[in-house]
This record gives sequence, structure tokens and C-alpha cells, in this order.
Amino acid sequence: SADDRSKLGIHYTPPRLANKILESLPVELLPPEKRTVLDPACGSGTLLVAAHDRLRELQPKDWTSDQRHEDLAVHLQGIDIDHYAAEIARNTLFLHANPAGNGWHIQASDTLDVNPDDVSASIIVTNPPWRFISRHGVRSQAANEFVRWSLQALTPGGLLGIILPQAWLSAQYSSKVRSQLTAEIDIFRSEE
Repeated sequence: SADDRSKLGIHYTPPRLANKILESLPVELLPPEKRTVLDPACGSGTLLVAAHDRLRELQPKDWTSDQRHEDLAVHLQGIDIDHYAAEIARNTLFLHANPAGNGWHIQASDTLDVNPDDVSASIIVTNPPWRFISRHGVRSQAANEFVRWSLQALTPGGLLGIILPQAWLSAQYSSKVRSQLTAEIDIFRSEE
């Protein structure tokens, strides 16, 4: 519902934008066995579908459809706070990969409650919720918390593709996270 979307800060990613983000990431620079994609705010799975297609393009051409699916099922992961959205993401991948099968790793939980040290992702792509939250008595922008979490969860040498509110680029409440982001990673592309 509109109330749920507002409360959770849900803004679904258009497929064209998801594809553009995945096409701009130099995924081929990572060794094939290290190409593990995570969307920690996966919603309906649009970014995961784009990641599925991007990884599939890089798979060996002589692999069978079963080999391709098994590889993709291991290298694509999603998390969403909304149990319904997580199930939609799982079904979206299932239908997109049809007839290959299921086995997608989509977790229904609050990403910010997941220990980022327990996550192993070399590619994080996400469109985090855009809303203010209160955690441990402190009010902050959810996008900031997702950036911090993603930086900690991302393996060294990994790739981050993240959609952030335009206000995030100049808002005072995001200045510390922007500084952390620019200190810890190289930005190779930024669009408004």
C-alpha cells in the first residue's frame, strides 16, 4: 500500500536504470568465482535480475543451462525487510530464469540487523530506502546507514552501485558518510 511504501521508504528501481547500473560496473575485472552480487534492499528484485543477466553474459559459452543456473544461484543474493517483497524477488528471479529453476538466496530481514562481517559480497547493488529512521535512540537517514553497512560488507576490491537521493549529495546529515565513502572507495562514475 502507499502507507507501507511511505513508512518503509520504498522506491522501486525501474528496469532500465537497473540495467544501466549493472552495465556500467566493470564486473569482468573480478575473477568469475568472486562475482557475488548482493542487493541488501532488493524489493521486487529488479537489480538482481539485471545482475543475473550481466553475470550470465560473462559465463563460459559452453556451459549447459543447468551449470549456468547453479552458478547464478550461488552468486546472487538479496535481502529485504518486507517479507512480501522478498518473496516477489524470489519469484521474479524464478520466472526470469525459467525453465532453469529456483534456489535463489533471498533473505527476509532488516539488513541493518545483519552483521556485515558475516556477508561476503564482491558486488553490492542497491536502491536503499529513502527515509529517516531511529536506531538505538539516534535518528538518521536510512540511506546513510545502508552506505555504511555496504562499505563494511563489501569485500576488498569490490564494486558498489548505489542509488541515493539527490539531497544526499549535499545534505548536512550525510556529510560524514560522504566523507567515509570518498575516503574508502574510488568513485569511477557519478550521475545526477
